[in-house]
Amino acid sequence: MINNPIPVLCSVILLAWCTVSGAQAAELKGVNLGTWVSGPKVAANDLAGKVVIFEYWGVNCPPCRANIPHISELAALADPDRLVVIANHCQGPGKTAAVWSECKGTDKPSVVEGGELVGSNVNSIPRIFVFDHTGAQVFDGRPGEVNDAMIAKLLDAAPGPMVSKGDFKLCKSEIAALTAKTGNVAGSLKSLRSKSEKGKDDVKAEANALLQGVTAYLDKKMATIVAARAENPVLAATTLSKVLAQIKGDETAKPFEALHADLKADKAFQNELTAADKFSAIQAAVSKAGLEQDDLPAAKKGDLANAVQAIDAFLKAYPTTKAAGLAQSLKSKLTK
Repeated sequence: MINNPIPVLCSVILLAWCTVSGAQAAELKGVNLGTWVSGPKVAANDLAGKVVIFEYWGVNCPPCRANIPHISELAALADPDRLVVIANHCQGPGKTAAVWSECKGTDKPSVVEGGELVGSNVNSIPRIFVFDHTGAQVFDGRPGEVNDAMIAKLLDAAPGPMVSKGDFKLCKSEIAALTAKTGNVAGSLKSLRSKSEKGKDDVKAEANALLQGVTAYLDKKMATIVAARAENPVLAATTLSKVLAQIKGDETAKPFEALHADLKADKAFQNELTAADKFSAIQAAVSKAGLEQDDLPAAKKGDLANAVQAIDAFLKAYPTTKAAGLAQSLKSKLTK
């Protein structure tokens, strides 16, 4: 975790582009997520029930650029079902993606331009807001004051994506399984169905409400996988794998198992996954060797030549894949 205190002199860079409203506390209700730049695409209704981090930053602000690895690390603390991190650039469009990449920003946060939190009253950057799963603001201040422990505590208090809103107290063991960060819930779903049919009226009502929450979660996951199949095969595959691990052995797994078989037989889809995996290995090797620095030492020139050769071989083997575009961009950066 990066400790990134913000010098006062740098933090008083005035905003010239973001529009915000004055209030005692910022609110997620009415949030404007601006224009998407990179990372996960999220809509306002995707924030419900999740821990949310919203940071105002700018390309012309040195401490903002220094905090990019920090906000990226925060976004890696949990999957998007539990944690949404929004890096909101507010100094005008044009250089956001380039600066984010240059400053070691990852694809975990959702990077946007020109967003707005109602009531944020921002007049200097960087500034970070944190909300718990109920949408209540729990922090407003400098990014360096937000650490892993703070976010972990909020994540532990959140019920997770499989549990719908409600005051559930009667199906305790099933709720514990559904709110766990990992694990298979097939047994708990079977138990809930039994209680929804044979339990007392209050137990039936709670069991049915919990089952409806699971159904809504699975419907959303299926929609995500189907939509990502062509545009983001890696997201489709990882999402499907996670869902199957959660519900394997339950009747709700059948449509996901059928989709898994379909994707396994899809040669183009599998080619995209293989290409993504191989490019990831190249990218990791380049990063580990420190080959992206501007003033590369002479001792690393041989490593650079080998990396470029590996990229060329990759482009020849997987020329039409989505990873090919990323590989070409990496090559351009290394050979500039």
